[in-house]
Amino acid sequence: MVLLSRTGICLILAVLCLSPVSGQGAATPTAYVDLKYQLIREGLDKDYVLQVFADERNEFRPDIVKKIATLRKERPGDYEHFLKPAIVAQGRQYRNEHYNQLAK
Repeated sequence: MVLLSRTGICLILAVLCLSPVSGQGAATPTAYVDLKYQLIREGLDKDYVLQVFADERNEFRPDIVKKIATLRKERPGDYEHFLKPAIVAQGRQYRNEHYNQLAK
């Protein structure tokens, strides 16, 4: 099973939360159950995840999950500009100036 980024997880939860009401009594697809437990393993609050998945307004939409899974994957080159010495220095300066707020 492919681990999703936090953005992907949030997007999937948003799709599930905003989908129309599903047919009553339909069996829960295995992928839906797997996703629920994957979200919990990745650190989302268990009670929140269970509450979201138990909401009767949710509908499993495999077509949307498939689209999300096939989106362009991030590449290391997407973040190279963050590693330039000037940008790293700015980040360190910000950390030093705001250490007390960041440490909370």
